[in-house]
Parts: sequence; structure tokens; C-alpha cells
Amino acid sequence: QAIALQLSNNFIGCLENLSHLKYLATLQVANNHLATRDDLLHLLECPSITVLDLQNNRIEDVQAIDVLSAMPSLAVLQLPLPQRDKADDSQAREQGGVLGPKVQHLGRRGVLANAWRPTHN
Repeated sequence: QAIALQLSNNFIGCLENLSHLKYLATLQVANNHLATRDDLLHLLECPSITVLDLQNNRIEDVQAIDVLSAMPSLAVLQLPLPQRDKADDSQAREQGGVLGPKVQHLGRRGVLANAWRPTHN
């Protein structure tokens, strides 16, 4: 049975001790203090995560993308993107290209499973 875990708004600086949750499908860790690749590295021990909300963290380490792109089941990803005058999720989708085709939604708005899928001809 899939599990959702809400850890937002908890001043978390590093993810750890989640690997025993074998059916963890949704992890919400918005509004915390996650910043580096090492802070996210434990996510690789949680292969069942399909939805990950990292909004409003302090992630500026470009190597964090390596961790996210290695997550085998990740389909929905919310990242802390820079503010723009006009919020445009199409730019977020372009940035998501490095994560591969498995990520179906990337942006800074609410988590919407399957909200965007690339078209295949």
C-alpha cells in the first residue's frame, strides 16, 4: 500500500531514515532547509517515491539534479525555482529535460500528478 509522508515546515536540513518505508510514494518536504546534493542523497534509498515536493528549500547545488535524475520512479517533482515576473511552467519543463522523460510534471505550483506529459509521435 502506497504511503504519503508530509514533512513540510519542519526545519529539516538533511533527509535520512526514510529507507525503511518501502512503499513511500509521496514525500512532501517543502519549506525546509535542504540545500545540497548530500542533503538529498538518502532519496536514492527510497526507490518507490513517485511524487516529491521540494518547494521553498534552499537548493542551489547543481549536483542535487544528479540525485533527482537517479530516482527510478519519480514522476512528479516540485522544485524551488527562481521567481519570474510571469510564472511560466513551460520554462520549468525545459529545465526538467535533464531529469529525463519519466518526470511528468515539474514546476513550483501545487503538485499535480500527470499534469504534463511529453507528446510522443
